[in-house]
Amino acid sequence: MGFHGGNDTAQAAEAYMGLTGADPVLYVYPQGARFADAWAGWDVDPAGADFPFVDAMLADLKSKHCIDPARVFAAGMSNGGFFVNAAMSSPRVTEGSGVGGRRRATVSLR
Repeated sequence: MGFHGGNDTAQAAEAYMGLTGADPVLYVYPQGARFADAWAGWDVDPAGADFPFVDAMLADLKSKHCIDPARVFAAGMSNGGFFVNAAMSSPRVTEGSGVGGRRRATVSLR
């Protein structure tokens, strides 16, 4: 699964992520919903709307395709990276990687 960045589109993510290959793999680029301020993205709150959306998407894909639940991978850019990092703490995603989407650690250099 390829999760686009904030205020971006699934179509753009497909173009810039380059998750393609000759192996028989199912590549999915979901589209994040628009928020009230018209900004499209992913709700990283596990109690938010996007985790149930991804669960339903995965259930639908599993009902139509032969998918090994032990091999569900995700990549995300920016806000999509935040979402992938949050999704990796659940059984939804086996492995994942976020680009520019990790929470900044608070570090004191004193």
